[in-house]
Amino acid sequence: MKKLVLALVMLVGLNSQAQTIGDHLNTVREKKPGGKIDSEKPYTYSVDEKDVSSLMVYFFDGSLTCDRLVIVPQTSSSRQRWVGSFNDNWIIINSTEWKFYKEDGMILRCSIDYVTDVGTVFFIREEKTEN
Repeated sequence: MKKLVLALVMLVGLNSQAQTIGDHLNTVREKKPGGKIDSEKPYTYSVDEKDVSSLMVYFFDGSLTCDRLVIVPQTSSSRQRWVGSFNDNWIIINSTEWKFYKEDGMILRCSIDYVTDVGTVFFIREEKTEN
């Protein structure tokens, strides 16, 4: 039962995290209260999501619209749950990239990488299409 609840939290968490891309800083703060704002450019809003053992860092452009999200899992089991959740709910591009189509038509791309002194990091951003 515990695993089922955790899986549901990850699924809801992943979708709500991705939905913040394109939102204004005030909207992100309403959806994810209790975070820390860093007003140096680029502006960031960081939230320690204890229920998924991850640090979420939202990046904002000059108009304070969220244009990127970085997820930093704090444990190896959290990292594995994120990968499983992306595999189950996003379109798999390859072993390190996923794609997600939002209801508003925006396409999101997630990539996973290893950052020295931080560990495994998921980068989510809007996929720009060339016209």
